[in-house]
Amino acid sequence: MKKNILISALIISFVFIGCAKRNDSLKGFKNTNQSPMAIQYTKKRDLIYNGSLKVMIFGTYLNKISKKYETDKLDSFVVGIHIKNQENHDLVKNRFRVTLNNDKPKTMVKVSNDSDIVEIIPLKNQWADYYLIHFDNKKDVTELNLRIIHPVYGSVSLNFQK
Repeated sequence: MKKNILISALIISFVFIGCAKRNDSLKGFKNTNQSPMAIQYTKKRDLIYNGSLKVMIFGTYLNKISKKYETDKLDSFVVGIHIKNQENHDLVKNRFRVTLNNDKPKTMVKVSNDSDIVEIIPLKNQWADYYLIHFDNKKDVTELNLRIIHPVYGSVSLNFQK
């Protein structure tokens, strides 16, 4: 008798587990045709200061994942920044500098979190501010070192291959 109750309980458990809501732990990732390349050309780094996380930085090299930015004239990136415990994540107002192989950006424009360019990147933070950043393309350079520098928290490097 106990065996039958145990078997019945197991069968009912399996039925309910099979009907459970799916896990949404990966909902930040979207399944698009560009995802494999976008994941390869997206990096995340943290700025740690005095043992505490201060800033999360996300960067995606656009030349390899979007036909719109596939050019020999510019190296294009979308960079997201989230400063912990702060409402203002503005790069300039918070004294951040961005360089590519020690060169300053040609242009840097803040973009909306729901813009097309932010939509194609696979790793997003809904509280971050995003910037479309262009640098002059140096044809002889194959390794790209995107650095985000803060005068107090230090710097991080996001390295990409052309």
